[in-house]
Amino acid sequence: MKRSMMIFAFSLLLLAVAVMSASAQEMMAKPDNMISEDDRPVVVFVRADWCPYCKALEPKMSKLVEQYGNKLKFVTLDITNQAATEKSAMLAKEAGLAEFFEMNKTKASTMAIFKDKKKVYSLFHNSDEKEVAAAFEKALND
Repeated sequence: MKRSMMIFAFSLLLLAVAVMSASAQEMMAKPDNMISEDDRPVVVFVRADWCPYCKALEPKMSKLVEQYGNKLKFVTLDITNQAATEKSAMLAKEAGLAEFFEMNKTKASTMAIFKDKKKVYSLFHNSDEKEVAAAFEKALND
């Protein structure tokens, strides 16, 4: 039952990403451009199926992705198992996030926001939707 709820929550997150604007979808399709050619802040989420904090944050992130999908870029790096971690390492490298991923590849439920190629916010094991939304707003307005 818990696994099916987690799969449902992650599916919602993927659905929210799918309904993002065409430009956001284009950026997701071209990870090498995520940081270098677009001035929108990048939100990076390191997650795993087995992580209880991820399970708590993902439904909230789905709402936030829907709300901020045109203003921010979202990158999900999955560390559920070795295959997912290897795939995420390649995505991180293509996105210019290899160093961040290397430092956080064992830290599920880590979120960071990058603006102008610099980390401006990080969160670990925290599912406070208001705090995350405030960080998004700060990244957009600073």
